[in-house]
Amino acid sequence: MNVVGAVVVLGNLMVIFHPPKLGLGRVPGALDLLPERARFAVFDGFLMTGMFNSYAVRNLEPVVRGRLVEPGPDGERVWRRLPLDDFFPRGVGTEYTRFIVARHGDMLGRAALRRGWRSYTRQIRARHNRMHPDAPIDRVELGADQWPMSIEGFDAERTPAQTEYTVWYER
Repeated sequence: MNVVGAVVVLGNLMVIFHPPKLGLGRVPGALDLLPERARFAVFDGFLMTGMFNSYAVRNLEPVVRGRLVEPGPDGERVWRRLPLDDFFPRGVGTEYTRFIVARHGDMLGRAALRRGWRSYTRQIRARHNRMHPDAPIDRVELGADQWPMSIEGFDAERTPAQTEYTVWYER
C-alpha cells in the first residue's frame, strides 16, 4: 500500500471511529504526531463527508440569548433571544458548525471549545451593545433548540411542548 492509500484509510478510520462519538473523549493518536496545521488539514478533508455519515431524529437550531442590563417590570433580569444573523451572517447551512466551534472541540479538546465559546460570547455582547445601545446586555448564553424531525418539513413538529432548549455555555 502506498502512502496516499494509507492516508486515505487512516482518515476514514478516524472519521468512522471518532473517539468523542464513542464516548471515549479525546484519544491521542497518529494525527497527534503531525504539526497542528497538517492535523487540521487531514481532519477537515475527511470531515467534509461527515454530514452524510450520520442520522438524526431531532432537528437542532443554535440559539443566542442575552440578559438585559435593565430589569423587567417585575424587577427580574430578563433573558432575550437575539437574532442569529447579527452574529453568524453567512447563512443557515454553516451556522451550526461555526456556532459549536466543532473543529476546536474535536481537534484540540474541551478546553479549546470553551475558549472558542468564551471568545464568541465576548464578541456577541460587544456587537449587540454597539448595535442596540438602548437595550444593552451583560451576559450571553449559547444553546440550542431541539425538536422531532418530520417529513412535513423542518418546523412541522416545532411546538412549545416538543421543543427542548439546552444551554451549552453562559458568560
